[in-house]
Amino acid sequence: MKIKPSLLVILLIQFSCTNTSVKQEIKTDSTIVETDKYAEINSRLKHAENIETPVELIKYYYGEIDAEEDVEIKVDKHDGNNFIITLIQENIKDDSVAGMMVVMSAQLSKNVWTVQNIDRTWKCQRGRGHNQYSSEPCL
Repeated sequence: MKIKPSLLVILLIQFSCTNTSVKQEIKTDSTIVETDKYAEINSRLKHAENIETPVELIKYYYGEIDAEEDVEIKVDKHDGNNFIITLIQENIKDDSVAGMMVVMSAQLSKNVWTVQNIDRTWKCQRGRGHNQYSSEPCL
């Protein structure tokens, strides 16, 4: 069975959105295609300027933050230049999602950031599912 290139792209996107290991393998016929979930962001980071701190890094990844929503960013430094950066966004104006947490592990080497892992979890609005952060979707 041959997989159309557009279907392969959809598969790659679906794999890149999961919270599994950093590298995935997709088998098509007898060809194995290895993908790096963070290749795109790491490629952009090689050329990004003015990302000097872990807080700037997670804001670069996350994008614009709504000033009306509560956002907290915590940084834990581990072994040299390895960081765990946590962004928690509360009071999201959504009918099902109340909060979101992004936990990123990254390394700074020679002034270039490398993302090693990103986990996203959600907390649901009352009556719309779990009230603790979980990777399960809200209703």
